[in-house]
Amino acid sequence: MLPNMVIPSKDKCFARGSLHIETKNNNKKMCVDNLGNKRGGSIGVWPCHNQGGNQAFYLSSQTNEFRAFSHGMCIGMKGNELFSHSCNDNDKWRYELIPGRMIHLKTGLCLTFTEVPKSSIIMSECGKGQEKQQKWVWSWVK
Repeated sequence: MLPNMVIPSKDKCFARGSLHIETKNNNKKMCVDNLGNKRGGSIGVWPCHNQGGNQAFYLSSQTNEFRAFSHGMCIGMKGNELFSHSCNDNDKWRYELIPGRMIHLKTGLCLTFTEVPKSSIIMSECGKGQEKQQKWVWSWVK
């Protein structure tokens, strides 16, 4: 376990664990990953390894904050990209179990997987023919 790791109890989470999507090319699971940025920085995707760490996140049922276990920082937006930083009121999220969308409440944009030019995540308008690229699955949901 990492020294700064936060492990919230299930009663304080709407969802927790890994957040993944299945790619269309080879049905490989790609997980949201802090890419080793322990004190803030870019958030991306990486093939799921099921070991937690950089791929362990939670969505608070009390504050609607999307946070990383490894450092407790919030996940927010910079332009259309995700990054981790100290929490503020702009970083509220909602997960819709059906159809599996992670929605940033202030902007109404959805977490979207893209494979071009490389595997990454961006924020984009919900739906609009991107339903499969916006269908995320948490390893545990209340």
